[in-house]
Amino acid sequence: MFIAGLLVTLGNPKIMMFYLALLPTIIDLSRIGTVAWFELTLAMLIVLMAVDFGWALLATRAG
Repeated sequence: MFIAGLLVTLGNPKIMMFYLALLPTIIDLSRIGTVAWFELTLAMLIVLMAVDFGWALLATRAG
């Protein structure tokens, strides 16, 4: 269930558009290399997983 929720979140076009609109205003994309893209992707996955685990914990306690 967790992986399904993560895939739904990652596949959400609103989330992708948010990052595409926000990222260039924060980071100069012309100066980003392969390692930096990997770091950004990893950071995004960690944040999404933490949020999903938080929701799962709240749902477990509510149930």
